[in-house]
Amino acid sequence: MKFLLYFYSSAAIILLASCNFSTATASPTIARNSTETITAAKNSPETPQPSSTATQEPTSAPLPIAHLEAGDEITLRFVKMFDASSGWAIGASATGEDHILTTADGGLQWIDSSPPENIDLSLGDQKAASAFFLNSQQGWVHYLDSTIIWRTSNQGANWEPSIGLERDINLPLPVLSMPIQFIDAMNGWLMIYEESGMSHDYVTLYRTIDGGLFWEEILNPSEDSGLQSCCKTGMVFSDTRTGLATFGQGPYERPFVEWTVDGGRTWMAKQLALPDDPPAELPSAYCDVHSPHLFTEGIAIIGLECRLGEEGEIIRYYLFTTDDLGDTWAMSEVPAGKLLFLDRRTGWAIGEKLYSTLDGGVTWELLGTLDWEGQFSFIDAQLGWAVNLEGGFMNLLQTRDGGRTWTTLEFEILSSG
Repeated sequence: MKFLLYFYSSAAIILLASCNFSTATASPTIARNSTETITAAKNSPETPQPSSTATQEPTSAPLPIAHLEAGDEITLRFVKMFDASSGWAIGASATGEDHILTTADGGLQWIDSSPPENIDLSLGDQKAASAFFLNSQQGWVHYLDSTIIWRTSNQGANWEPSIGLERDINLPLPVLSMPIQFIDAMNGWLMIYEESGMSHDYVTLYRTIDGGLFWEEILNPSEDSGLQSCCKTGMVFSDTRTGLATFGQGPYERPFVEWTVDGGRTWMAKQLALPDDPPAELPSAYCDVHSPHLFTEGIAIIGLECRLGEEGEIIRYYLFTTDDLGDTWAMSEVPAGKLLFLDRRTGWAIGEKLYSTLDGGVTWELLGTLDWEGQFSFIDAQLGWAVNLEGGFMNLLQTRDGGRTWTTLEFEILSSG
């Protein structure tokens, strides 16, 4: 199972605000080397021009994003490690644009390996990126106002641009945290957010079968093919045909997921049954499905959290598993919110406290309390990294005991030259 991360809380705020929660409607049927320890408390020769917008005109020629120099400051917001040494990160510089970073020493030193995406500083744009990393060498990056998707097969030493999408992309935020998904070196999907309204998040879905050179539009809001409901929380694929999407914070009678068995061209909604005896104060309309994990043979793990009212306290966390593409589900209560699984048995539940499981969620062990909000990357049951999304000194941390204790890594930027 491969994981991607891209997350902006502002995206969620914008999207939730755009959904109408006034009335409940039925869910759709188809359609860097410190010893301080804390308790868990270069470039392609071709540079495509960016798409223009209807409201702004550049006052100077756009240039590729300048790589960071040795000693430059950056705030990480995403990390993905593939072994004890090699991995990727995304971080924002002082001027606002996102940079793609690589490490070969476990995160102590990073090199700016960003693609030559154009940026026009005269417009004051902050270039935000989403990405998917298949392994320590291969990755895809999309800057969110661009029609180009970049790909690399040598850890960012060289990047190749895709054929441009046949459309203008002027919206700065994605509709969900994982808009790019690949299952291997050739097959991938890209979700582009269009707009929100009327209890919908309208998206266009693209697919590539040649490693990201050409992207075919396979689904758009004008078709009655699913995937348009508010508000998307995740999308994963296990093979070229089977995919799973999760939804939350929408005005629906029952929480639901959507499945595709034709590579994303059509999606079918399947409702989740709430616990047999839910508390009286647990309205089903405020139960959010999240953290989708999809394995082979139709096996999936998802999370469900329910809150008191639209903005109320979360009072229940659940884990659902299926082995038949969602026709039937087994449910158990879990002690914390978001779920991260390496395989069907090894996983973590992440909230104000951190828990781990080695039996697929049947039992959970309390590891400690987290006094920071993080994005996590584990390579096995013991070794992991986390980005402290609150920034500051503890921006990057590492654990060697599965998450019981965390050590701050005082990382540095090296010259990419």
